[in-house]
Amino acid sequence: MIAGWSESDACLAAQPTTWWQPYFANSAFAARGLKDIARVWESIDRAKATEWARRAKTLEDATVESIRKNVRSNMGNDMKPPYIGPLPGAKLTFRESMATERPSPQQWPHRPYTELVHADILPADLANMVIDCMRAYGATTVGVVANVGRANPNGRAILGFISYGYALQLLRLDRVEEFLLFLYSHRFHDHTPGSWTAGEVSGINGGTATFCIPAQQTIPLLVRLTARQRAGAGYR
Repeated sequence: MIAGWSESDACLAAQPTTWWQPYFANSAFAARGLKDIARVWESIDRAKATEWARRAKTLEDATVESIRKNVRSNMGNDMKPPYIGPLPGAKLTFRESMATERPSPQQWPHRPYTELVHADILPADLANMVIDCMRAYGATTVGVVANVGRANPNGRAILGFISYGYALQLLRLDRVEEFLLFLYSHRFHDHTPGSWTAGEVSGINGGTATFCIPAQQTIPLLVRLTARQRAGAGYR
């Protein structure tokens, strides 16, 4: 598995190496990148395309195998729904880890979870399991990926940026009602009233947020993708 930071803000911490870990999302996105490179080579060099595809499949299989081995219900723990941590070997949930470990290698779990499903290399049963895990253990707020921190009464902000990959996976899995909840929650809680200005992270009780271009693109991207699907063009 590929080690690397789960969040760029780790560079501001006193011990940034805490977050240099083999998060599942690192390998998932690398496998997706290799797969896309193989497609580019198909019309240029068939042998190279085959080699890139082989490497992509090898990394994809290793990632899926590692995730399956680390499902908490498969490790003698009666957790319903099953818990999948953002990295191999996680013995605590991300909430437990952030409450008890200083520093916590599971800090900022929203990012590796979102990028894991965004990469779209997981089989449907595992992708559904990851989303069910996120919903059950505190990684969503009103249907949108949450900005996860240590549990506190005011910690229910939504992640305006990078969360479109999560919504896209909902569409791929035909979880239409959840996708619609995401769409409307993001539109009405992440955008400033009376405008089309989206925030990086936004509370659900009003207030302002830092402008963020990826957040600004979320609703247009998802509306475009739904239009493509209705036209039979698919989600990619």
